[in-house]
Amino acid sequence: MMIDPLRLSAAAGVTLGYLGLCALWLRILWRKPALNADAGVHWVCYASQTGSAEALAHSTAAALAARGESAQVLPLNRLDAATLETCRTASFIVSTTGDGDVPDSGVRFVEQLMRQRLPLKALRYAVLALGNRSYTHYCAFGHGLDAWLADCGARARFPRIDVDNHDADALTAWHDALGIKELGPVAPGIAAPLSEPEVWQTATLAR
Repeated sequence: MMIDPLRLSAAAGVTLGYLGLCALWLRILWRKPALNADAGVHWVCYASQTGSAEALAHSTAAALAARGESAQVLPLNRLDAATLETCRTASFIVSTTGDGDVPDSGVRFVEQLMRQRLPLKALRYAVLALGNRSYTHYCAFGHGLDAWLADCGARARFPRIDVDNHDADALTAWHDALGIKELGPVAPGIAAPLSEPEVWQTATLAR
């Protein structure tokens, strides 16, 4: 069967045009809004899998803002090298999921930033690591993040605080170390971080 060259050219043109539109759309989807790189901002960054770290990040930022600080909440995946190298104060609230794994909202940060050594000597930071001692790799991501920041030259404002299963004493130590009287209100739509852990019961499937 003979193929019409004109039809073939037209089909190729349509295909190329479609691919061009797809590429443009992907660029729009993946374009990140510019971050405010003001060195005076206290970044409160979180990596959360179930919402607890995110809730604590919002309530921490609210408490910081209540005392007059310029605080902004940011998922860890949105923190880029330029912003991290510019900011002077940052608090990291991160959980560990699975067998010592990084939460989804921190995977890109690990792959793009933590595989290099950034110049962070001007950064003063704090880490709140959420976890559960019943797991082998307790607070593994928080420990790794703390070690990486120190290796990049950043200075810890106080020793990392580990939270075992929403331990109230550890959370009190966190806001005391930050110099805030109490955590601020949780942002609307965010699960409260201090709820009691779920109680699992044994059940038999009858049907």
